[in-house]
Amino acid sequence: MSQTICIVDDDQLYLETMRRFIESQRVFKDCDVHSYSNPSDPRIMKKEFDLYFLDIDMPEISGFELAVKIQKKYSDAIFLFVSSHNEFVYDSFKFSAFYFVRKDHFDADMNDALHRAYEKFSKREERYIVETRGNKAALRYSDILYFEKIDNKLLTATLNYGDFYEVKTMKALNEEIDLKKHHFSMINSGTCVNLACVTRLNGYDIYLKNNFNLRTSRRYFHDFKEDYEKYLMERDV
Repeated sequence: MSQTICIVDDDQLYLETMRRFIESQRVFKDCDVHSYSNPSDPRIMKKEFDLYFLDIDMPEISGFELAVKIQKKYSDAIFLFVSSHNEFVYDSFKFSAFYFVRKDHFDADMNDALHRAYEKFSKREERYIVETRGNKAALRYSDILYFEKIDNKLLTATLNYGDFYEVKTMKALNEEIDLKKHHFSMINSGTCVNLACVTRLNGYDIYLKNNFNLRTSRRYFHDFKEDYEKYLMERDV
């Protein structure tokens, strides 16, 4: 499993310690680690990383402030805060921290954090197989915006790979995969949306990543809104 990891710590010694620890544990099959001692380094914001290890107490900008900047651009960012100030653990919850690494318990906390991250990414790696025109494509569920029934075909709309059409009913899709498990919710009788791709709701209008816009029917609105609120609560735990 290949992952990209960003480490930000103004302490050069700890920066190198974290990098070496991550690479030596071999939790991920292939790991690309980028380390930065300056939290204002523009390369941090240039691309999205799978994991962010952020020191909290830095002189120019705190790890919490940096997390806010990153999250505005990359809403699915996963933060692991690192600090010698254990009392910061409570504040880290405000920023949807995935883990809090205590520097005085570094080895144990880092080991646990990496294995928990591996489990999270393993779930993300599950794929939906779409077959169209005799060709098969394996799509990560996180890349799927929504499924929509159009006439006798099923449209799979994705974030980065365009649209796929296959001859399949919505009922067959429900029997093939557990839509609830992968955080999909119906917005009408023929369309189900990936809750992880919803950026906001405005009445019956649903706004998705990449500026996609859909509209839920009155009949499905209550259940969809309930599913979305539940998803947000579970994601932020």
